Amino acid sequence: MKTIRAFIAIEIPEMLLGAFSDMRNALRRSDDGIKWVQPDRIHLTLKFLGDITPQQQSDVEAGLLVAVAGIPAFTLQSGSTGAFPSLKRARVYWVGLHSEGQDQLRHLHQQIDSALAARGFSREERRFNPHLTIGRVRNNRAVSDAASAIRDYHFPAHEIPVNHIHLIKSELTPRGPIYTTLRSFPLSAAQ
Repeated sequence: MKTIRAFIAIEIPEMLLGAFSDMRNALRRSDDGIKWVQPDRIHLTLKFLGDITPQQQSDVEAGLLVAVAGIPAFTLQSGSTGAFPSLKRARVYWVGLHSEGQDQLRHLHQQIDSALAARGFSREERRFNPHLTIGRVRNNRAVSDAASAIRDYHFPAHEIPVNHIHLIKSELTPRGPIYTTLRSFPLSAAQ
């Protein structure tokens, strides 16, 4: 049976792509050992599903309809920069998200996790930490230089309206992933 690799996400508005491109250009060094994410591929992952069958896709879609019911649109704000697990041992560099909308975002995340758990998907074991991945470390020699650059970089605060969530297909290619939105689910205020 044919499967697709999929995840659930909030897409980033086009107006922010320039800010991510500026950041990438400011932080990128030639052969720095970091795989910087293309700005048009940056998104907030709410749940990674992995490989799913067509039946599972139908189950996900039904679950997402339940999960978003009654949840109003809200706004997040981009802000701080950092790394997982820490700047000194970085594997992933990120831009954080914050605002009063985080409680709403956490509620949305919990609703998605619960609705999909009721349909046979595993619950997320890690604590939800909203962030936008901007780079992945490929070579540990790059960590110390990148850590100070990331720490000193002041990403401008931008509002990110959250009025839809998206089920996205991810095709891995040698040139990087290709993302295709399979279906969008409006939050209640956006309907």
